[in-house]
Amino acid sequence: MKNAVYAFIKAGAREEFVQRAFDGFCGKVPIERIESFVVSDLFAVPNVAMDLARTGDYKVVVAAGYVEEDPAWQHSHFLSQSVTNGLMRVGLDTGVLVLSILACPKVAPENAQQHQVMLEHFHAKGRQAADAVLQISKLKASLPALRQFLERLWPV
Repeated sequence: MKNAVYAFIKAGAREEFVQRAFDGFCGKVPIERIESFVVSDLFAVPNVAMDLARTGDYKVVVAAGYVEEDPAWQHSHFLSQSVTNGLMRVGLDTGVLVLSILACPKVAPENAQQHQVMLEHFHAKGRQAADAVLQISKLKASLPALRQFLERLWPV
């Protein structure tokens, strides 16, 4: 997408929850400014985010995912921590803002009411991510003007 400014990665189990995060994000950011990507494996998300950030085409990369608790393996905490750490590393290494919408509930929604609560939670998190993206984009856009103003006040 030629006009896209924001990359949105959707990953993990429970696609309907992740889609709600995307919908919440799109409720505040024009859809034509967003390019979305689907990744089936959560462990791959930091690598995909790194590839997208390195293109220079995106101001922000947002990753949304749902980690399904598996009592037999009990690795969901490790998985969510690894993905979050990887995404933070991508942002620090590339200078591109990377945001994460990642849920790892201890118990999966077991009935319609809990399912609805989780859908609403993801939608709200998508809207919060959009607010953060817009606020930080505005701040970054104002930095050169602020720098010029300060240099006029205090020449080096």
